[in-house]
Amino acid sequence: MNWRIVICAAAVLAAVPAQAQHHRALLPAVRALSQGQASATMARFPAQQQAHSATISLRQARGNNLSSFLPEYLLPQKYVQDQRKNNKKGPSFQGESWEPEWLKDLEQRMSKMVFSWQYTRRLEKEMMSVQNEISLILRQNKHFMGHWKLHEVFTPMKISSEFALRNNKTILFFLRKFFEKVAWLNALPSQGKNELGAALSADVVEHLAQRLSNENLIMLGEFHYFEEVFHTVDALMDELKRQNPNRRIVLFTEFIGLRVDAGIGSTAEGYYRPISDAPRKLLETEVTLRVPYARGLFESLLKKQIEIYPLEDFRQQKMLWQEEHFGKPALLSVILRDRLWARLIRAKMAEIRQTDPDALFVVYAGQGHTSWLMPYALPKFFADESPAVVEITPGRMFRFNTLYPVWGADAPVFAKHTTPTLYYWKGNSAELFGKQTGFDYALVVPAQ
Repeated sequence: MNWRIVICAAAVLAAVPAQAQHHRALLPAVRALSQGQASATMARFPAQQQAHSATISLRQARGNNLSSFLPEYLLPQKYVQDQRKNNKKGPSFQGESWEPEWLKDLEQRMSKMVFSWQYTRRLEKEMMSVQNEISLILRQNKHFMGHWKLHEVFTPMKISSEFALRNNKTILFFLRKFFEKVAWLNALPSQGKNELGAALSADVVEHLAQRLSNENLIMLGEFHYFEEVFHTVDALMDELKRQNPNRRIVLFTEFIGLRVDAGIGSTAEGYYRPISDAPRKLLETEVTLRVPYARGLFESLLKKQIEIYPLEDFRQQKMLWQEEHFGKPALLSVILRDRLWARLIRAKMAEIRQTDPDALFVVYAGQGHTSWLMPYALPKFFADESPAVVEITPGRMFRFNTLYPVWGADAPVFAKHTTPTLYYWKGNSAELFGKQTGFDYALVVPAQ
């Protein structure tokens, strides 16, 4: 129940002792509610004590006709039925057999009403506090923002819920870490410009595959809905296969749903999928039915005998949509999906390594799941594997990194590219730069 019902009920109860001439016995918190002093008084009275005191006031009013001061929805069902049947005011409050049960029920209902009111007020207050902290961080770092609307990318949820609160706290955590990394890069003498290598040629995919051939785990992040990106992923996987003929190559992907709905739990944050229900590889005969996105890409990869294992759990996704009220995707939703995927990937990797210890694993998903900058991103779940994070974007480098707020929109890397270009970190600190900027390799392909 919302706070309007609580105030309504409190106002009704406040009228009871006035008729029974027991105003001094009224619950102080209820009287304060009717006088606009709810927030200060409620904090001093536990919900159950408040509700109990309210029902004591009702007991002191026995002998009065209930319908003269209580709305029908608070009256006992038998009382209402008698009143309607006789078309007159029902029996008195005193001496009825249902009195103890009804008073107990009313006490419980009032307790829930007061608790709900207190809970809502606490939640709204905490939501506002987190929102203010987010706004403060953005204002303090506005000199890094330019025209890049970071606050539009990670907009806090407005609706009051525990899910929304945790989501907004996660955004706050992310922003603090993000601007720490921005400040780190900005303080370097060259701001990382001397450490970023570049290769411009038509065979950059071959060059990238050569660099990745010594890896055990690759995180491949894409920019959605671009055919040129699909073609590049296909070419990269083909080149990895050609350069590593004796290695088993396995691809995990966000873009295909798991076959079995075997998850446990009724809430988005409590949802759990047993490891025993590890993903099964996609078959060529299943592509038409199970692949709504980039179907041509996956058909091509299967023909190259690359194993593909789906990751998306549509039951979990539906729960998350409900928490988001079918609005903009929440950061917490991304994290919860990452957590589930990571468990499934790790279990399948362990299984495959029993027969193929040198297998090459590739995770293909959106950049929001693979960037080193994201809180609880997929590569962070596999820190012990030292994964290589590769981003593929059409036309120009993706702006979700720490380079953009430091180097600015006019930097050459953010200009339109007409030639395939591979960016990578070089030197002894290459791994550190990758984690501080978001990517280890960034492959930009010309946009059609």
